Amino acid sequence: MSLIFSLDYQRRTKDSMFREFVDENDLPITQSTRLEQLPLTGGIKFLLLPRGRSVGRFAWLPSRAVPYIGAGAGVLWYRFEQEGDFVDESSLEIFPARLSSSGWAPTAYAGGGVDIHVLGSAFLTLDLRYSWAKPELDRDFVGFAPMNLSGLRTTAGLQWHF
Repeated sequence: MSLIFSLDYQRRTKDSMFREFVDENDLPITQSTRLEQLPLTGGIKFLLLPRGRSVGRFAWLPSRAVPYIGAGAGVLWYRFEQEGDFVDESSLEIFPARLSSSGWAPTAYAGGGVDIHVLGSAFLTLDLRYSWAKPELDRDFVGFAPMNLSGLRTTAGLQWHF
C-alpha cells in the first residue's frame, strides 16, 4: 500500500458556431469555449504485486511491472469561459458576451494503473482514473444545472523510490 498525492492541470479550448443562425452580414455566429481544471487529490494505492524482492541482505531487485488499484479524494479548481456572439432565441437578437464561472468543488476518484521499472530507482507510472466532480456555476449561468466534470482521465508520470 502507498499514500499518494496528485496535482494535475488540464486545459482545453474549443471553437463553435450556431448552425441555424447567421449574423446581419450572413457570417456564422461563433464562440470560443475554454475549460481549465486543477485537481488536488490524496489517496491510497494498493499494489497487486510486490515492488520487488530482496536478494541476500544488501541487494534488492525491483519488479519489472507492478499493477495497482487506488482511490482518493480532494478538491478541484475549475474555470469555464465562453466568449463570442450569442443568439437570444426568444427575440433572435445577436449579442456579444463573455461568460465565466470558476471556483472549487469536492472531487473523488477510483482507478488503477501500472508502475513500470525503468532504471535504478526510477519508475514510469501509467494511471487510469474515473473522477467525480459537479461544481455549481456562477451567476453568468443562472438557471443551469451544476457542471458535470466527471469522467475518465489518463496520465503518465515518473516516480523515484528512495
